[in-house]
Amino acid sequence: MRIKESLVYIILIPILVILLIVLINPFNILMGNNILMMLLLIILIISFVILIFFWLEQPKDEREANHINIASRFAFFSSSIILIIAIIFQTFNHNLDPWIPLALGVVVSSKAIGILYSRLKN
Repeated sequence: MRIKESLVYIILIPILVILLIVLINPFNILMGNNILMMLLLIILIISFVILIFFWLEQPKDEREANHINIASRFAFFSSSIILIIAIIFQTFNHNLDPWIPLALGVVVSSKAIGILYSRLKN
């Protein structure tokens, strides 16, 4: 991984996490609509920049390709587990947000489609 890409990950991902925590509003800070919309715009821009770096990432050798595959596997498992826990927790509270099962369906479906595509392509 190049130094430039490493710096993007080291700088942008913590900023994104901090902004997402602020969006959750754990400290009950009153945010007006203007601030909320600006926060959403900044989160959207940072997310797209990170996604572009993920998408354009090209491994130099087999070892680096293996590292990317391991990172992808960790991302899949962690996102699936968090979404399953959210579904269980919200179901017990009788307040299931429909976006959570939809997100889990998209995560699992995209993983399956990616595997099928790579098997058919190679």
